[in-house]
Amino acid sequence: MTSKGIVFDLDTENSDSTTAYDKSRYRTTGTVTSALPVERGYYFNGSTSGILFTTAAQLRIARSLITLIAWIKTGNVAEMAIIDKMDDGDTPTQGYALRTDAAGHAVFTTDTDEYDSAVQVCDNKPHFIAGVLEDNIQQKNLIVDDTLISKAYFDTIDDSAKNLGIGYQVNPEIRFTGRIYFAQVYNVGLNFGQLMNIYNSTKHKYI
Repeated sequence: MTSKGIVFDLDTENSDSTTAYDKSRYRTTGTVTSALPVERGYYFNGSTSGILFTTAAQLRIARSLITLIAWIKTGNVAEMAIIDKMDDGDTPTQGYALRTDAAGHAVFTTDTDEYDSAVQVCDNKPHFIAGVLEDNIQQKNLIVDDTLISKAYFDTIDDSAKNLGIGYQVNPEIRFTGRIYFAQVYNVGLNFGQLMNIYNSTKHKYI
């Protein structure tokens, strides 16, 4: 493992136009459909693309300790799944996700609680997005680039039985269109300083 608590790591900085998604490089058994690498990062076409865990049990994440991190680039202003483990439907009630909303803002969702960044991230520029549950202080954080956007108290969440997807959701209308350069999932709640270490050590690759 590259860092304590990491359970999934997709860092595609070395991907090129001829390299398919190689699940042996990453810390999971994943499947992918048409997630073709374009420049750095993998391009998701919004319909058939997605990196999907084959069983929900492959990510053993406590319901109160989660960190989701992604570098993305998209010009598609729409509700889209970046890292997603929400249940079915247009109004999901269980699980957790990093998404964009219909206005192109970053959103961190747990169960029915959505935290909107009010920051445009669907502007065809690279953006760092993170959602964190910090159990020790019962705090829920959303970070965009180098800024803590929102924080609030939370209780434990109800984990959905759906498989976790990168750029993928069971609802095909909200699958990701654009590039996901980097995605990590942790079963610990990273603090803001730790997240900024990741941001500062990776931003030179994408900005």
